[in-house]
Amino acid sequence: MTSGTFVYESGLKTDEVHVGDWDGDGNDEIAVARDQGGVRKFFLDCGDGRQAERSFVFRPSTETVAIGDWDGSGRDFVGTVADEGGPLRWRLDTNDDGALAEIIFRFGSSGETPIVGDWNGDGIADAGVIRDNGGVYQRLLDFNTPTTRGGAAEASFSFGVAATDTLFVCDWDGDGADEPGVARKVAEQMRFIITEDLSNVVWKNVQFGKASYTPLAADFDGK
Repeated sequence: MTSGTFVYESGLKTDEVHVGDWDGDGNDEIAVARDQGGVRKFFLDCGDGRQAERSFVFRPSTETVAIGDWDGSGRDFVGTVADEGGPLRWRLDTNDDGALAEIIFRFGSSGETPIVGDWNGDGIADAGVIRDNGGVYQRLLDFNTPTTRGGAAEASFSFGVAATDTLFVCDWDGDGADEPGVARKVAEQMRFIITEDLSNVVWKNVQFGKASYTPLAADFDGK
């Protein structure tokens, strides 16, 4: 895990901020998602954080954004997850046209929070969900292939405190597989507590940034 400071100036204060490797160069870049009349417009920045190279509209703004390399191409694409009162419906756009979702499947239950990561290190993003299990975050992960996504979870474990933590995933140790982490506000500072595998064992506990900041996790330098 490396550390450093990168400053981006992109988007509006009211935008959602996301990260992904939009051009397949091995570095993650910034994107913002903006509510425009009930639909979500994405602005993808592949450069210096000052101007979006691509923009498109995809799905209602009420759905949860899910970013990942869904087809193993080396590029990240946007997707959304809809909570329709039953199993969560995932819709993934793998050509950036914002028209129709190329991949649709169901995973997770109503009320759960979607997460995305490459849980098994095969180069393809996998689905996951988080539920509050008695004050502790329980994560259920889907390891299925692109043609068999959805259904029952292949792995489940607990990590993080539901009342205080912000959840995220990243490949912290460079082994090709993503691991969980949480950001926790402690004494006006932000602490990042991460694991090295799919377990509840803490690997790193570091302080970075102020408690008022929004935490993000990504491979910004391609290392």
